[in-house]
Amino acid sequence: MRIASFQLLYRPLIAALPREALRARLTRHPDPQRAQAFMEAAGGQPDASALAGALERFGRIVRRVDAALQPGAWLVGDAFSLADVAMAPFAERLEHLGLDNLWDGYSVAQDWVRRILARASVLAARAPQEHRFPLAGAAAERTGR
Repeated sequence: MRIASFQLLYRPLIAALPREALRARLTRHPDPQRAQAFMEAAGGQPDASALAGALERFGRIVRRVDAALQPGAWLVGDAFSLADVAMAPFAERLEHLGLDNLWDGYSVAQDWVRRILARASVLAARAPQEHRFPLAGAAAERTGR
């Protein structure tokens, strides 16, 4: 998730910062290698290869979730469990990244996503919209967000 989030959310934000402002911020970063990676990200487009790899892994996860589910059930049976709690952020971030189309063709999993994202506990844990990074660039155009 980190790779896709960086490519679709954080890279555009970094690229929009003036170079000197970014350089000033990154001088305080505790990891010089990560700071350098952020600086390099400021000048480029999303890494299509890295994003493709992330999407492939997401596809495998979606298929595993779908295979684990029975219609109307939760991941490990009739009761909502820690397995569902652990997977809720995955479903939520796919939606935020405009990648919720990965669930297309998996109707049982789509129903699970709808139910999990509608749970009061999941809704309460989400960052308010005004505190969420916006989806930028081609991803926003593709999803209409």
